[in-house]
This record gives sequence, structure tokens and C-alpha cells, in this order.
Amino acid sequence: AQERLHQLGASNRHLPIEAQLDTAVDLIRMESELQDALAHDQFYLLYQPIINLTTGAIAGFEALIRWDSPHRGDVTPGQFMALAELTSLVVPIGEWVIKAGCKALKQIQSASPKNTFMSFNIASRQIEETAFMPYVLNTIRSANLNPAHVKLEVLERSLFDSETTLGWIQACREENLPLALDDFGTGYSSLEYLSDYEFDTLKIDKSFIDRITNDQRARNICQAIIHLSNSLGMTTVAEGIEEPAQAAILREMGCTMGQGYLFAKPLDLDKAIALLAQDQVWLPPVAD
Repeated sequence: AQERLHQLGASNRHLPIEAQLDTAVDLIRMESELQDALAHDQFYLLYQPIINLTTGAIAGFEALIRWDSPHRGDVTPGQFMALAELTSLVVPIGEWVIKAGCKALKQIQSASPKNTFMSFNIASRQIEETAFMPYVLNTIRSANLNPAHVKLEVLERSLFDSETTLGWIQACREENLPLALDDFGTGYSSLEYLSDYEFDTLKIDKSFIDRITNDQRARNICQAIIHLSNSLGMTTVAEGIEEPAQAAILREMGCTMGQGYLFAKPLDLDKAIALLAQDQVWLPPVAD
């Protein structure tokens, strides 16, 4: 218990000791509540559209977990997923996300003739768990889905946090599971692993998109990422697009896809399916 208190309170060492203890105890309480959440079906998914910046149509969705806690109300992932990753809970929670997301993807594809994909965020502990990949594959097969429509997203730091990452990525390649490198440019950014790991997609972090309209350096970085991605045969997804000017600049640069509040906030399944029925969610600007 003392070791867990130490781990969970490590990021709050600037606080007074009483506040550190209160925070650590609350996190331990939250760990128990997360176990209850799994047992009593308190999690749900929202789906954020990913838009083809050339056509303005939906290319896919990102599955985003939420927690409807009877004690804390609606809890966002930023409030509980870091704790889940610190413990072993991220593995069963991740399995729940994959199962629920694949079921939703089947409903989405049944309602639309489009080859829509679903993206899932994968944590380092899931990569290290030997039973996780078989679970993903069995879930995809049980849902009668094409593995090419199930995209797995990993953070840059995950490439270094786990010694099993390379073998895991090779297994994804063998099973035709597309891979995205999330938050590219904000972590360790090594060109070597782009060659070694063979990703399908680079996701450009929102921190660059926020500054793309008025910061030439941020714009240059986005352009360089897009050129690099294109030269390696990868697609690009810009995260956190909120303004029409941002989308227009990224489209002109050759960015493949984008997601953000400009197009849609995360939606429940019924609203996601309804939006997918539209041929265009966003109207690309007409060239002069």
C-alpha cells in the first residue's frame, strides 16, 4: 500500500504533504471504483469522425472511452486512464474498448456501404500483455470484420516503454492490422523507427495545429511531417482541427485526414451512423 501511495502521489510532490496523501488515497479509491466500473458496465464509447480532407467525407472514427461513475459523474479519460495504465486495469479496460468498438464498427458498416475504419488507442501495458493480440484478433473475427478496418494507435513513447514493441508491431503487420503513430513530433521522434516499425499513419499533434495559422515554424513542422509521411507511403491525420483556416492549410499541404470540433465532437453511435450518411461532413474550399 505504501508503494502504491508513493507511485500515485509522485506527480504531486510539489503539493503539501497532506494534499499529496489526499490525492494518492483518492487515486487508490478510484482504482477500486474502476474495478467496479468494469463489473457493472459503467463505461461507454463515443466516436469522433476522421474526415478525408480531399473529399470532406468521413473516412473513419476514433473510439473514445468515457466513464459514467455513480460517485464522480461523467469522467473523461484524462482523469482515469493514466491510473489504469499505472495498474493492470488498462488491459481489461482495453479489451472492453476493443470489443465494444468492433461491435459498433460492424453496425456502422452495416448501415453504410463505405469501408469505414475504427481507430483504437493502445497503451504500453497492452502491448506487453501476451494475451492482448490474440484477444484483438479473436474479437475482429467474431465481429466478422476485415482487420484492415481496425486501426491501432500507439504513442511515440510506447516504442521505448516496452521491449516487446517491435515483435508486437510485426505481428500487426502479419495480421494486416493498420498502425498509426499518435502525437508524432511531441516525443522522441526518431526517423529510424519509422523505417523499422513500418507505420501506416502519422498523427500530427494538436499542439502544432493550434499554431498553424499564425506560426510559420509550426506550419513548417506540419509540412515536413506531411512530406515525410507521403514519401514513406503513409497517410497523415491532423488532430484537434477547430478552425476552417486550419483545415484549408492542411488540405493544401497534402494532409490526408483530419479530426476535431470543426467537423464534429465525439458522438454516440446513433449520431455517428446518422452523420456517416452524409456524403460530405465538411465542404473543402474551392480553389481560386
